[in-house]
Amino acid sequence: MTVVSIVYHRHHRATREYAQLLADRLHVTGHAPQLVAVSEASPHEVVYSGALVLLSPVMFGRIHGAALARIIAGVRPTAVLVVGDARLRGRVSRLFSAEQLRNITVFSAAGRDPQVSEVVPVADWVSGLPGAPTGPLDDR
Repeated sequence: MTVVSIVYHRHHRATREYAQLLADRLHVTGHAPQLVAVSEASPHEVVYSGALVLLSPVMFGRIHGAALARIIAGVRPTAVLVVGDARLRGRVSRLFSAEQLRNITVFSAAGRDPQVSEVVPVADWVSGLPGAPTGPLDDR
């Protein structure tokens, strides 16, 4: 079981919905997701998770929680799910150094009508981490 901190921008409706969809998907596949609003996230707590997934829209050229991702990326597997306009995904590379980007996997989601299919690649990334469970939970 991998404990995954899902840090999300709670003031953005679609981001909250994607965070919940991802948490549900990870739980079904044998992981222990922890939903944490970005305003309440601390590197001192997130570092104890097996992985970090940050969900945020790009707003005014920034991603809420980028500083947290920068800190955790060198210590734990880190992914960023950019919610909203796919054209803004390219701006993510300007928010992180080249070295940090080697340790951060970037995903994107449309943000209009959140669907579980949009979080499956992120859940698959988590399942591909060393020591992560690979199948659904056994209901016995």
